[in-house]
Amino acid sequence: MKRSTLWLLALTCLAGVALAIPPQGGPENGYRPTDVIDPGSERFLGQTVVKFNRSFPDAYNPKGEPVQLGDASLDAIFAKYGVYFAKNLVPWEIAPTEKCPIDLRWTFLLHFPTENSIDKIVEELQSLPFVGFAEPNFYRKVDRVPNDPYFSAEWHISTIHAPLAYDYTTGDSTIVISIIDSGVEHTHQDLINNRWVNPGEDLNGDGIIQTSEINGIDDDGNLRVDDFYGWDWTSSDNNPQDPFPWPDGGHGTHVAGCASARTDNGIGVASPARVSKIMANRCAVANNPNLINSAHGFSAMSYSSLYGANIINNSWGGSQYSQNEQNSITTIWNRGLVVVGAAGNDNVSSRHYPGGYTNSIAVAATGSGDDKASFSNYGTWVNISAPGETIWSTVNTSTTSYDNAQGTSMASPVVAGCVAMLWSVMPGASNLDVRTILMETATNIDAQNPGYIGQLGVGRVDIGAAVSSRFPLLSLDTVYARDTIAGQGNGNGRIEAGETINLIVRFSNAGDRTDSYSTTLRFISTDPTITVLSDSVWIGDVLSGNNGETRAIRFRFNAGSPSHRTNFTLRVSGLNPNDLRYTQTFNYDFMLGYGNTMLIDDDNGATYENYYKVALDSLGESYDYWNIATQGVPTSSDMSRYYDFIWFTGDATTNTITTAEQTAISWIMNNNRRLLLSGKEIGEEIGSSSFHQNVLHATYVASSSQTRANGIAGDALSGGGNLLLVGSSGAGNYSSSNALTPVGGAVARWNYTNGNTGAISYSVANRIRLVYCGFPVESIHGSASTITRWAFLSRVLTAFRNTAVGEETDGALPTDFQIQSVYPNPFNPSTTIAFSLPRSSEVKLSVYDVSGRLVANLGEKNYTAGFHSLQWNASNVAAGMYIVRMEAAGTVSTHKALLMK
Repeated sequence: MKRSTLWLLALTCLAGVALAIPPQGGPENGYRPTDVIDPGSERFLGQTVVKFNRSFPDAYNPKGEPVQLGDASLDAIFAKYGVYFAKNLVPWEIAPTEKCPIDLRWTFLLHFPTENSIDKIVEELQSLPFVGFAEPNFYRKVDRVPNDPYFSAEWHISTIHAPLAYDYTTGDSTIVISIIDSGVEHTHQDLINNRWVNPGEDLNGDGIIQTSEINGIDDDGNLRVDDFYGWDWTSSDNNPQDPFPWPDGGHGTHVAGCASARTDNGIGVASPARVSKIMANRCAVANNPNLINSAHGFSAMSYSSLYGANIINNSWGGSQYSQNEQNSITTIWNRGLVVVGAAGNDNVSSRHYPGGYTNSIAVAATGSGDDKASFSNYGTWVNISAPGETIWSTVNTSTTSYDNAQGTSMASPVVAGCVAMLWSVMPGASNLDVRTILMETATNIDAQNPGYIGQLGVGRVDIGAAVSSRFPLLSLDTVYARDTIAGQGNGNGRIEAGETINLIVRFSNAGDRTDSYSTTLRFISTDPTITVLSDSVWIGDVLSGNNGETRAIRFRFNAGSPSHRTNFTLRVSGLNPNDLRYTQTFNYDFMLGYGNTMLIDDDNGATYENYYKVALDSLGESYDYWNIATQGVPTSSDMSRYYDFIWFTGDATTNTITTAEQTAISWIMNNNRRLLLSGKEIGEEIGSSSFHQNVLHATYVASSSQTRANGIAGDALSGGGNLLLVGSSGAGNYSSSNALTPVGGAVARWNYTNGNTGAISYSVANRIRLVYCGFPVESIHGSASTITRWAFLSRVLTAFRNTAVGEETDGALPTDFQIQSVYPNPFNPSTTIAFSLPRSSEVKLSVYDVSGRLVANLGEKNYTAGFHSLQWNASNVAAGMYIVRMEAAGTVSTHKALLMK
């Protein structure tokens, strides 16, 4: 169809410009040739970055002929690909040092004709022995929603999931939407950069009508003189602007903005099409801008279909059938265009024309709740629905004015803009293909409209679903580390300092998405304790519904580095079947070394772990995560490394604590460990069991719907720590909490407002070993009169660990060399570091910043076996996150500490 031809012409013109205009200046004065973006990827055409391992001079040929740098093999490649520009990007760089070992010198930018293959020149450059690497020169984009000031008021943009579509494409400026209406104020600040310029009248092809081009001649032979931006069919001249200002007139200007107001330009409103061009056609009755002359409309549709439009929007109509209009729309459809029309605003089921014709998309209007707008027509002839209430858009009061309006007149151009956006990711597709995908991906709104089932089309348009359906959707199903590299890992599955790690990634492509071609996976980490050895892997083709595995990503956890949690990114990139590039980004966290705490996820596959992870991260707590749903119940050998455990059961109502899990909990309690157990129906299921009474030291009283659990005044653990179990920052699963009675020496710690106990603790020789909550800890909200979830966890962990210097506890020695707690945390300016030693040892305590720089040396001395603590005063240190490191008996333990000032 014509759109594909225009696209190819646009690329040809771009390439021609890059070659036809001789560059002026040179590398010596900062000249750089014009950048030409490859619309199918994230790179510039005709550009390559190459890192040489030795010095070369800059070179530039103003005639665009190949340059020479003095090496025969390199010059031969330059001659082959026509490299006419070579510039060192960092001529000021210094030689590498021990602290900065990467050599950045002699990194060059090369320019060559845009039609030459980037991939081939990269391959040949990399074969040279003095080339460190070669790669395309990429362009980067900021991943964000539009910055248009009215965007937050445009509820319809979010409802149709346009921001999701924006993640895949910025639209296509070669797609043209013809607005056949009362006229368009095409000089409006949010439309002027999206206005269509007739290429037949733009004699120099620069997209701007110059004074010399206003010549009174029909340059393109279409019987319209100087039809630069469209045509005024009412006055038969080349000024298609509506002479009647908003709100009495200006209908077409509002409609144009609904379809394709310039988006992400820092002004005004956003639109579904973003950058598609607007062809203006004024067809209003001369003295009434709210009436359309259907004969003029017919002329405009014919003109639009022959001279550049891909989509036609008709936000007008009536109840009378016209064979002329039907014939016109049938012809336009057969020419490959899409025609969209309003369903009408009379709240009736009778057909409305021209929207209701065969081969036109008839659009009904909906409100913010996906309910039919009260004014909208409906019926089995309607094809699709779109937002049509309180729609903000451009108006012609001035060139900077905006206002909201409602009607199927607004819903129709929203769909027209969606068609343009969808076509931008289906280059070369037929109008039938585009229309089919738009219909198939619409959101079903029958539940919101029980009285109009089958009468609002296939549903409400969802451009996010439509666009994303044209791309693969890869899932990284499993990501884990393997430390089995011979001589560089001990194979115990734990990432330990000094080990080299293979990252294993198992992935799949959704069966309802497209195939992925030329797929790559890249590992990105900013952790200074990680040395990346192989950061990317070629996956190749991943067909729809298929899965696979890759393991070529490799990194080293540097020797001597402290244990801590690290975050990294995995970025998938590939091509869809239309050769359009897509990227997906996944963020993961791993424990490097060993954590102080084991977080045991027993929520049967729910995602409540995130509430605990966020809280523990805010405390600077290093922890290891164990998911029973995927890893099974931890064994004693799995747990033997840890002293503190947080175990939560989420919404489980059956098998809350299975027999195998009871065995694991019994091991924790019998082996001098400490446990925080949280769940809302544990007592209801096993409250009468001997395990519940003898190990958890509580009996079940009743189910409770109480939303507050208050601390006991004067209590060292809970005093002043009231809890709100409902609120937006909690998990919202507070119902069916258990009321408990402490038994066997346990004591109440938090009570519901009705007097029943919600949480108990159990101690051995004055040391707390168990805190058991009959409510889900993840539901804790936090407000002005209650404490946050992280503050609750901080209280419990501190109670587990906090022991004064030299204090003897129950006579049992700790089993690990470990930092037990940093409390308070966050702190300002002082905090106490508690640590344990199973035997006498020399202990070195230090503090590092997150980049690995030593901040404070807290001392190095011998301590006896047992529990100890010392204070760190950070009054002379800047606010931020720090890592406290303890070295003792050849072991290393770390803990994060957040200093707030």
